[in-house]
Amino acid sequence: MKKTLLLSFIILSGLLTNAQTSFYKYVNEPNIASSNFFSCVATSSGYVFAGSANNLIFDSHLFFARTSTTGSVQQMRSFPASGYNNFSCVIQTTDGNFGYYGNELNSSTFIGSLVLLKLDIVGNYLITKTYSDPNYSFTSRKMVQDSQGNFYLLATASNTQTLENSICLIKTDPTGTILDQKLFD
Repeated sequence: MKKTLLLSFIILSGLLTNAQTSFYKYVNEPNIASSNFFSCVATSSGYVFAGSANNLIFDSHLFFARTSTTGSVQQMRSFPASGYNNFSCVIQTTDGNFGYYGNELNSSTFIGSLVLLKLDIVGNYLITKTYSDPNYSFTSRKMVQDSQGNFYLLATASNTQTLENSICLIKTDPTGTILDQKLFD
């Protein structure tokens, strides 16, 4: 069953190349009831958005969309999962591809893990990494990449026993392998 999906893209004028400040698109997508975008990056050919999409049984999938500068949808893709999942950040990587960072909340344990995906321009997987710790439930916040291609992932880490929150910083190499991880109270 197809549902009408309203994609509302509000873009700051500083990101725009043609002085257009917003555009709205209606798109029919099967099994998606609604979507939310939490991050956007401007590219030479348009914009890449990252967020979540709720299916018809209220599971939330990792979701991204790529558009032209005028709002023409070039690609939309969701990554099905159970529970609540979202991309909180998208960046254009040092090699011209796209890094997506978010979290997956397990619907039975309610413990969150972090997700790092790197996709090429057409959406092919280059990196798929999940970071978890049985003592912490993670919520993704921000991702940056240095000139050597290392990723820095910022997250909130909630201790599953004490429920106290800490800030977590994870440094990975360009393939997503953890090089260092720190917790700050």
